[in-house]
Amino acid sequence: MPELTAAAANRAFLGATTLSADEVLGRDLCELFAAPGAAETSELAARLRGALDRALSSHAPDSMLVEIRGTSLSKGGLLGAGTEPSQWTVTTMPVVSDSGDIAFVVQSFEDVTAVTRAEAATAAALAARDHARRTSQLKTRFLGMISHELRTPLTALCLQVERMQRNGADLDHRHQESLERISLSAGRLRDTIETLLEYARIEGGHVVVKRARFDLSDSVQKTVDYHRDEAEQRGLDLRCARPEKPAMVLTDRRLVELVLSNLIDNAIKFTAEGRVDIALGQSADGALWVAVSDSGPGIPEAQQKRVFEPFEQLDSPSPKQRPGGIGLGLAVVRDIAGALGARIELVSRPREGSTFTFFLPAGPPVPAHEARED
Repeated sequence: MPELTAAAANRAFLGATTLSADEVLGRDLCELFAAPGAAETSELAARLRGALDRALSSHAPDSMLVEIRGTSLSKGGLLGAGTEPSQWTVTTMPVVSDSGDIAFVVQSFEDVTAVTRAEAATAAALAARDHARRTSQLKTRFLGMISHELRTPLTALCLQVERMQRNGADLDHRHQESLERISLSAGRLRDTIETLLEYARIEGGHVVVKRARFDLSDSVQKTVDYHRDEAEQRGLDLRCARPEKPAMVLTDRRLVELVLSNLIDNAIKFTAEGRVDIALGQSADGALWVAVSDSGPGIPEAQQKRVFEPFEQLDSPSPKQRPGGIGLGLAVVRDIAGALGARIELVSRPREGSTFTFFLPAGPPVPAHEARED
């Protein structure tokens, strides 16, 4: 390779290397980056010479990425005081004369550390996102499969219990109580499985909203009646304030009732004693709301967002208040509310209970023939 000495250097290079023009001009290009006894800079010098060789033989630009442990160029070689590696793009550009010979070579250095680190961080984030997505999909498929497999034998069990209860008039009080406990436990297990299935549908993007016009107060009363035995078993007073006039909404009745059931079930589970109140009303903007209030331990403000996350359950203040379940009820409530264009609000204070309010957009006006008489 012909001898190549520095003929010029711009201010950026001189500033980065802390060299003066007199210390650069006339020196061999590769020697500028080779510190005696430093293996790292010797390797860099060898790579720079290789780039010069390629550019001179091909008469074409050459570009490469080099990593340097250090943050700056200093006298005596490409040395840095720092310990973090930096990345530089080195471009070697031969300038060819009219006769076809190389007149001189321009070699530029660009610090691309921030860019490469950002690219690496983006790649890592994308990989983590894809891994989380695959994990979530596998979890959802597993939950759906297990729930379907459990549903069939449980349905058969519930039917047998119902048949025994219908034909159990001759059973003594002790056996009737046992059947009642079996029925209650089977019902809770059925609700858990249905929650798992609904969560799997939501996570899998398979929730279909089937809108129809119905009276929300009827759905509230139906759901309250469904949970009344459970509340009585726990010694709780379950109360429902039902309006006299219809509260018409245009939405998916099944999904609305699933939200209400999860909210009421959650209130019962977390209330050791006292009451659970359900109220129905209408806000100034026409939105209908259902509020489920309990006299339970309440939720600290710092933990209120957690209760809507899947499989999250807050610590109970006492063993008596430790609930069952798998921590999916409120996650299902949040996601269904989003699918319906509704929202959930939580107001809670420790030792003062909690109120979950389910807001639904107003439905169409109630025709005169559907209005109840006062």
